[in-house]
Amino acid sequence: MNQEHQEQSPLVDIIIPTHNRAHLIEMAVRSALEQTWWNRLVTVVDDGSQDETKRVLAPYYERADFNYIRLSQNLGTAGAKNAGLLFTNGAAVTFPVSYTHLTLPTSDLV
Repeated sequence: MNQEHQEQSPLVDIIIPTHNRAHLIEMAVRSALEQTWWNRLVTVVDDGSQDETKRVLAPYYERADFNYIRLSQNLGTAGAKNAGLLFTNGAAVTFPVSYTHLTLPTSDLV
C-alpha cells in the first residue's frame, strides 16, 4: 500500500473493556472486526474476568488486527479503558461496550 493511501486511511483503535462477559464478548469482537473501515485495531481489555473470556477469544490471538490484554485485577471500566489507551497508536479511538453487536453489516462503530 502506498504512503498516500495510508495517510488518507488513519488507524482507528477500537478498545473494548470487558469483565465477566464471556457469553457476549465474541459477538462484540466480531462486530468490531467486521466494520467497513479496514485500518483498525481491536483491543479487548479483560478487566480481571473470572469466567471463560480468555478461552472464548483465543481464536483471535493470531490476528494482526486484534490484541488481548488481561488485567490481573478488576480496575473498573475507566481503569480498563485507560489501560487500553496505553497500547493505542491510532489517529482515533473508540470504546464500544462489550455487549455491542451491530446487526447491519454496513454500520460502523467509528
